[in-house]
Amino acid sequence: MIAVTHILFLSGGNGRNAISGAERHILTLVQELASRGVDTELVVLLWNNDSQIEMALAKVRACGVRVWVIERRRGGPGLLSRLVRDLDCWRRLSLVLRDSRDRVVHMHMELVMQVVGARLAGCRRLVMTIHNDEPLYRRWALRLWFGRLAASGMRFIAITDHVRQYLVTSVGVRPASVTTIKYGVPVPARRGVSRFGLGLADTDFVVGFVGRLTAQKNIQLLIRAMALRPDVTCLIVGEGELRSELESLARTLGCSNVRFLGAQSDAAGLMPLFDVLCLPSIWEGLGLVLLEAMLQDVPIVASRAGAIPEVLDNGKCGVLIDPSMVSSLIDAIDGVRADPARRLALVRAAREHAAAAYGVGRMGDETCRLYGELCRNLTAASQEAA
Repeated sequence: MIAVTHILFLSGGNGRNAISGAERHILTLVQELASRGVDTELVVLLWNNDSQIEMALAKVRACGVRVWVIERRRGGPGLLSRLVRDLDCWRRLSLVLRDSRDRVVHMHMELVMQVVGARLAGCRRLVMTIHNDEPLYRRWALRLWFGRLAASGMRFIAITDHVRQYLVTSVGVRPASVTTIKYGVPVPARRGVSRFGLGLADTDFVVGFVGRLTAQKNIQLLIRAMALRPDVTCLIVGEGELRSELESLARTLGCSNVRFLGAQSDAAGLMPLFDVLCLPSIWEGLGLVLLEAMLQDVPIVASRAGAIPEVLDNGKCGVLIDPSMVSSLIDAIDGVRADPARRLALVRAAREHAAAAYGVGRMGDETCRLYGELCRNLTAASQEAA
């Protein structure tokens, strides 16, 4: 019988959305595994707790997942104090994992300390999911680290074929060590959302963005486009380090049609308000918001970057743009706005593709298959060594 321990880092508070795309993926996966009878644990490294995190972990526990929380101790604001408290969390992680030596340990979103903690605890069945095509992975030190991990027998999961190709060709991970297992996204319940609460009229044409306000997401392009389309309402949902800079840009450009809604506990639930979801990222390992929009019949305009063309089936499920050109974004929004038949064709194709390629059951099947293969290979290697 397979037994697996997942490791997840969470940090809430200060208005940030602690449960974004990667975190939702992990929480969905552990619940799916538990529903199949897999002995499933979740170890949470918790820097700052909040009500959203507590609700998410309560839901996971209700599905039969054992949850261990390692909370960072309180201390002063100085760099040395934070470093000491962070290292203490990793030390406690290693202690928790000592009882997981014979389990599969599945790591996410951190490349070094989770591995060190698992190795110190004596864990050998290691899996790491790579959730993005991070440019920093190309740095020589991380390339060497990835190579060392692969040589030690660790298996990597890439969330899209694009991420797998990136790991193999740009990072240098050997192909046999990387398996593509696409996200599994639960089909959301159909629900009505009223525009009245946000002061929107039914006749307003609304372009929405949902995500972290970071350089990766290229939100400046969207704001500059909105400066040229004052009759379009733009809702920006999310929080991040660039919020004040983006708000300043909107003010400078006179974009009274751009509204920043901040982090929302149910951001995906706002998508039915949008006439178009826009994701103008300059790189993207997946873009979970795309799948959420596809399953809620929201037309998509997104950049031709990273894994986005793969997710949108090379433009069959959304309009692809050049992320460096405002004119490309404006043309795409204008085209979708002017052609209701095209909007309908896009959302139909998108819903069918998302349901077929990104189902939760398929993700569970493929993940369990990888765990079984890892365990069999390690057993065979141990027998040969003996």
